[in-house]
Amino acid sequence: MGFLDMLLSKPEPSLPISYDADFSSRNIVRLTDGVYDLLYNKSYEERCHRDGQNACSAWLHGQMDHLGIVHAQHERLIILAKFRNGDRSPRDLPKA
Repeated sequence: MGFLDMLLSKPEPSLPISYDADFSSRNIVRLTDGVYDLLYNKSYEERCHRDGQNACSAWLHGQMDHLGIVHAQHERLIILAKFRNGDRSPRDLPKA
């Protein structure tokens, strides 16, 4: 292929479409893992008992903001994190 052919040819996409979906899935899994770690961290349970539900919920949502989660997606990721593994019951958690 010559230089003129390269200039006139149609550019190829840099990333295949399937990669974008894969990246999105991995990103959701990473964020869900982060929320899971927050929910099942011993300090979360202690904070809820010590400070009350409203303060605990505010702390959790603040931590999720620090993870880079859009506020509109908080509840969805909390649900995903709670049911990520079948070995834990939702009853084990304080309400988020």
